Formats: sequence, C-alpha cells, structure tokens
Amino acid sequence: NLIDKKEYKYIIFESIFTTVYVEKLKISKSSKLILRAHNVEHKIWEDLAKNSITKKIFFLFMARQIKSMEITMPKNIDYIFTLSSIDQKYFNSIFPKKTYNIPVTFDLKKNRGEKIENTIVHLGAMDWMPNIEGINWFIHKVLPRIKKINQTIHIYIAGKGMPDKYFNYNDENTIIEGKIENVENYITNKEIMFVPLFSGSGIRIKILEGMAFGLPIISTSKGAEGIPCKHLENIIIANTPDEFCNAISLLIENKKLAKKIGKNGQLLIKKYFSKNFVINQLNNIMD
Repeated sequence: NLIDKKEYKYIIFESIFTTVYVEKLKISKSSKLILRAHNVEHKIWEDLAKNSITKKIFFLFMARQIKSMEITMPKNIDYIFTLSSIDQKYFNSIFPKKTYNIPVTFDLKKNRGEKIENTIVHLGAMDWMPNIEGINWFIHKVLPRIKKINQTIHIYIAGKGMPDKYFNYNDENTIIEGKIENVENYITNKEIMFVPLFSGSGIRIKILEGMAFGLPIISTSKGAEGIPCKHLENIIIANTPDEFCNAISLLIENKKLAKKIGKNGQLLIKKYFSKNFVINQLNNIMD
C-alpha cells in the first residue's frame, strides 16, 4: 500500500523470494530497486541434495525452481547487493553491471561478565535445514567423541524451532534449549562458539556476531565461506568429527590461544564489517 501511494528513491527487496512483487507493485520509474541477496539460494538446496539420499530428488527440484528465479527476476532490478564475496562472484557472472558486495555490519562488544568454564555454544534457527543438518552431524559424530575424551566440557545448543527429538540429548553436560530471548546474555558467558555447517551459501551471521563478541569460533570450511578469515589466526576450521573434537579440546585446554583467536576475530569485524566500511562502499556505488 505504501509503495502504491508514495514515490521512494530506493526500494529494497530482501532475498530473491520478495522479487515476485516487482511486477505487481505500482513502482515509480524514478525509484531504484535493490535486491539484497542473502544467499545464492539454489546452492543451499544443491548442497542438501548432495548430503541426502532419501530427499535428493525433492531438493534438486527445489534447486532448479529457485535457480530459475535467480536468473530471471534480477533483470528488473537496478542493484544486486550480496552479503558475501563468493555470492557476488555468482551474480556478477550473470549481472556484471549491477552486482556489488555489501556486507552486514557489526559493532564490537565488550565482554563484561564472567565466563562459564569449559563451555561451548551453538545458537541458530533450527527451522533452517543447514542448521538441522549440522547439529545432527555434531550430536551423532562429534558429541560422543567429546564425552569420551573430556568430561568437563559443557555443551550448550539453542535456537528457535528446536525439534522435540533434540531434547532427548539433554544431560548433565549437554544443555539443549529452544528460542533464546536475550542472545547477548546467552552466548557471551560461554568460552567458544561452534558452527557445524555443510550446506548453504551467503555468509554466516552467527559467526560474525560471535566474532564481534570476541568469541573464538570453530566452524567448517563451508561455514566460513565468504568470511575473509584464516585458520588458527581468527577462526579454527574443522571438517571431520575428529578435527572438530580436537579443535574443541585445543581451545578448552589452551585458553591463551582461544583468547588470541577471539581478539583477532574482533579485528576482522572492525576491518571488513564496520558501518564506516559499508557506508563508504554505498557512497561509491549509489547516485
């Protein structure tokens, strides 16, 4: 209703799915249209197909449908802003004159409270398939290894839409919860954040958020895609159950290294994901 009644200089469409409204709205010719591409959506479904036998055909069907949207709908858009440089390369190959990488921004946070000793945390929406896939892998492949080698590690897993089956894994050292009202309070008193991901595109907001809080991050190569990070400098990359377990043990036992990685993560945020950085980019692009 607002767009039909009033002229706007810029109109932002959040994700490819909202672009279905472009042809249905009475948009002024003077308005510039921006697609904010959170991900290359079809790649998420292609990755899920690779990792699933039972749902492979369905996932590939979804991938084809969404890919068609990503190729055709942006033709009516003036600018495409991707969240990651990797996604920028994809859209740039199709729409080279209108694609730019405009990342999300974060303010650095100071950790004022006490840490709960020997704790690792994962927080993510559990109604998103890549998160479900990653937590399934962690619970079945990594968690048993952790319990064998170190009984003092406490694991916290939370997120909106948490399936009921995961609550069966609650025990003395594993605390699984649903939606968290105060994200900052929940994650900042933990020592390490872990993000096991094997599908998806775009950029992991939770990794960047954790870095902004100064938490050392353990993730997979897939999880770290699109973030200009370096293994053992400002993140730890672990792709197998043994690597993931060893990475957790390393940071739990080596508090000095954990602190260093956390501080370097904050420096990365300051350099690439600050408001000033993004504002300068926008000023160079938009008229």
